[in-house]
Amino acid sequence: MRKPLLALVLTILCVVAWKVRWAVLEEPTRSEFEAREAERLATPGAVPAAVASAPVVDTAEVLATIDWADPANPVALPISGTQFLLDTRAGPRVWSPGAPTLSPLGGAPAHWRLLEDTHMPASSTTRPGVFMNGMMFAVRTGATSAEMIWADSRDLAATRRMPLPEGFVPDLLLPLATSVGLLCSAAQQRSLVVAFHEGELVRLSKTTVQLGALQQLQARSVFGIVEGFGALANPMLGSLQYPAPPVQFDAQRCRWQANHLPEPLARAEDLSLLLNSMNALGNVEPAITAAAWTDAAGQRRTLARPLYWNIDARAWRERAAPDLPGLEPAALRGLVYDGLAVTADPPSGRYAFLDAREEQWRAASLRAPPARAVKLLRYGPEGVLALLIDDQKPGRIVRIEPVPPKNTASPMPDGLGDEDGVVPLQGIGVLLVGGHERLSNAFLIVPDAKGSVLHPLPESLKRVSGVPLMDGSIVVFGGLPGTCFSSATDQCSLGVAPGYRWLPVRQRWERLHDLKVAYAPGEALDGGNSNISSAWPRNDFLVREGAELLLLDGDGERSNHHPEGQPTRLMRWQLGGSLQPVARTMVDRQRASLVELADGRLAVIGGLASEPASPACQRCEAQRQAEISRLKARQARAAPRPTDEEVSSGIDEPPPCSVCSETIGPRERFRRARSCEIFDEANERFLPGPWAHHAGGRAVRLANGRIFKFGLEGWAASDGVYVAETADARLGGWTAAPPFPLPQGTRVTQFVAVGSQVLFVLDRPEDRLVIWDDETRSWRVESLPSSGLWGPRNIPRVALPLTAAADRLLLIHDRDYEIQRWPLR
Repeated sequence: MRKPLLALVLTILCVVAWKVRWAVLEEPTRSEFEAREAERLATPGAVPAAVASAPVVDTAEVLATIDWADPANPVALPISGTQFLLDTRAGPRVWSPGAPTLSPLGGAPAHWRLLEDTHMPASSTTRPGVFMNGMMFAVRTGATSAEMIWADSRDLAATRRMPLPEGFVPDLLLPLATSVGLLCSAAQQRSLVVAFHEGELVRLSKTTVQLGALQQLQARSVFGIVEGFGALANPMLGSLQYPAPPVQFDAQRCRWQANHLPEPLARAEDLSLLLNSMNALGNVEPAITAAAWTDAAGQRRTLARPLYWNIDARAWRERAAPDLPGLEPAALRGLVYDGLAVTADPPSGRYAFLDAREEQWRAASLRAPPARAVKLLRYGPEGVLALLIDDQKPGRIVRIEPVPPKNTASPMPDGLGDEDGVVPLQGIGVLLVGGHERLSNAFLIVPDAKGSVLHPLPESLKRVSGVPLMDGSIVVFGGLPGTCFSSATDQCSLGVAPGYRWLPVRQRWERLHDLKVAYAPGEALDGGNSNISSAWPRNDFLVREGAELLLLDGDGERSNHHPEGQPTRLMRWQLGGSLQPVARTMVDRQRASLVELADGRLAVIGGLASEPASPACQRCEAQRQAEISRLKARQARAAPRPTDEEVSSGIDEPPPCSVCSETIGPRERFRRARSCEIFDEANERFLPGPWAHHAGGRAVRLANGRIFKFGLEGWAASDGVYVAETADARLGGWTAAPPFPLPQGTRVTQFVAVGSQVLFVLDRPEDRLVIWDDETRSWRVESLPSSGLWGPRNIPRVALPLTAAADRLLLIHDRDYEIQRWPLR
C-alpha cells in the first residue's frame, strides 16, 4: 500500500513542479505580476518568495493613437530622420514620435490618400539654383488617378505636384539614386522613371543621360519594358560569362524574383524577399525569409529557415541561427536593415531581431500591446515603430528595439597609435588604418561593436583620411609614407600618395591611380609643448551623396615665409574619373574646415589664411592711426620742437586694437583666419562669407544644421584661452558663445558633434568632460560615465558617433574600444 501511495505523491509533486516551471517561463506582464504580488501579500502568513528566474518584461508605451484613413491598412511614410507622414482620416499629417499633436502638410487637400511603398528620401544637395530637402511619394486622388508629390521636410509643405498617366496608380517606388526612382503599377503592367530635377518633378527617358538613370536601372537588375527606356534585357538570358544576379526586379509584375534557387525551392510560390543594403548599389545582399510551395505529393510546405546569398559560392545558403523559442523565422516581417531582420507575434506582443552578421537572435527590450496584426517602420539605428492593427483598439503606435549589446570593451589587434588613420564612416562604423614601416593594418568597427581585421593596405601609409561611398566601399587617401612622421614632414620627400578603395564584396583593396592627394594636417588646438598638436586629422574634405569626394587640395604645408605659394583649390573626384579642380579660393588657406551647409552649399571656415586684416580690424586701426596723428599735431602746437640733444617726450598712443590680435609679422603669409568663403556652385566661384569673432579654429555642422567653431586664442593652452562661436544654418553671421567653462591651462584633446551637442574630451588627468548644448546655447561640465573604461587615467583617444541617429558613441582607447549610449550615464 505504501508503494502506490508514494508513487501518487511523487506524481503530484512532478505535476506541481511542471506547472510552476511553465508559470515562471511564461514571463507575465507588469500588470499581471503586480496583481499576483498583491494577492500573495494579502494572504495571511505570507513570506517573501524567492526571486523568479525570468525577468519581468515591461510593455512598450503607446506613443500615439492615430485616426487612420483605413485602420486595417495604416500608411506612414518617413519624410525625414524623425518625421513621418501619416494617412489620417483628415488627410496627410506630419508626426514625430513623442510629439503631442499632428501637423498638417501645407498644400495637401484632405482627399489625398497616401500610397504604401512609394516613398523615397532625397539629399540636401544644391544643384544650380535648386534646393532639395524632402522626399517624393505618390498619392491617390481618385479611383483611377494618382500624382507624384514633392514634400519639403523643412517647411512641411507640398511644393511640387506631377499628375501621373490616367489609370496609373503605382504599387511601389524602387529607389534608383538620390531623388530618382522607378514607379511601377502592377494593374496596368507599366513602369516609368521619375525624378526631382532642377526644381521640378519630371519623367525621365533614355535621353536624360546626365542623371545616369539607365545605368541605375541596370545596376538594380531591372528587366522588362520601362517607358522612355524601351525593353531592358533580362539578365537570365545573358551569357554564362555574366551570370544572372541572385535577385532581379520585374518591371511588369512589379516584384522581385530570385534566381539560382535550390530544389525544391526553385518551384516555390509567393517568395518573400528582404534585401539588405537596398540603397548600396552593387552591394545588395538578399535574404529569403519566407516561402511556400506544393511538393510532388501535393502537400503544402514552407521554408523552415531563412536563406542568404553566399557571394563566394554564388549559391543560396541556409542560415545557421537556431529558431527563437516561440518565434519562427517564417514569421519575419517585411523589414530588414543593417543586418537586422524583425520578427513578431502580434497577438502575444513578442518581437525579436535576427542579427544576420552574428547569426543569432536579439530579444526585444519591451513587449508590445497585443494586436491582430502589425506593420513595421524603421526608426533610429536599431528600433522600429510598430503600427498595431486591431479592431478593439485601432490606431496605436509603439516603439520596439532590441536589447542593447553589452557594454564591454573589445581588444584591438595592434592598438591605436599616434600615426594611425581614423576614418569615420557616417553611421556605418569606423575604419582604423595603422601605419607601420612595412604595412598598414586595417581594422573595421561596425555598429554592433564587432571588429573585423581587413587585409592590410598594399603599401605602408600613415595618417590616412577617408570616406565611405554609396556602394558600401571605403576610399582612403592623403596618407604619409610609412617612414615619415606627421610632426616632422619637412624631413620627408612627400610628393603625393595614391588612394585606395576597400571592396567589401571582394574583400580586397583596389589602387586608385586617379586619386593622388598630398598629406595635410588639420587645425591643432594646442601647440607649444603638447603631443596632441599632431593628432588632429585634416578637416578639409567631405563626401556628398555617397559618390562625390570634395576637398581642398593638399600640397603639403605651404611655407609661412615663402612670398609665393600654390593657390588653394577646391577639388572634385568620383569613381571612374580623375581628381579635377573646381574653383580657387579667394585667398590661400591651410588647415581649414570644409563644411556642407544645410542648403547644400560648401563653406571654407577656420584654419590659417593669407587674408588681409578683418574689416573690424581695419576700421579700428584707421581710427587708431587718426587718433595718433591728432595727438601728435596737438603736441606740436603746444610745445617748441626739441633740439637734437633733447629727447622727445613722445605721446600716449592708444592701445592696439583687440580685434587685430591676429596681426603677424611682415614676412609671414598665413595668419589664423577670421574670414570664411562660400562656394557658389552655379557660377563655380567662391564668395566672401561673414567674418568670425575669433581667429582660426575648426568647424563642424550640427544635426540642427547650425555651424559650431572652436579654437584656441594663443599658441598653447597653458597661456591661451579656448573660444567658440556659432553660425546659423545658412552661415549668415557668427554669434560668439559664452566663455569656455574651464580655466586656462585645460587642454582639449578632441571635440566631436553628437546630434545638436558637442562633446569635448580633455587631456589626462581629468575626471570630467565638457558638453556644448546648441539648443540652450550653454556649456555643461559633467562627470565621466559611471560605466565603461573611461576614467581619469584612461582618456579615449577617439570619440565618434557610431550611428546616424547619434545615440551611441564609440570610444577608442590605446588598445581596446567600447560602445556607450548617448547621453553618457
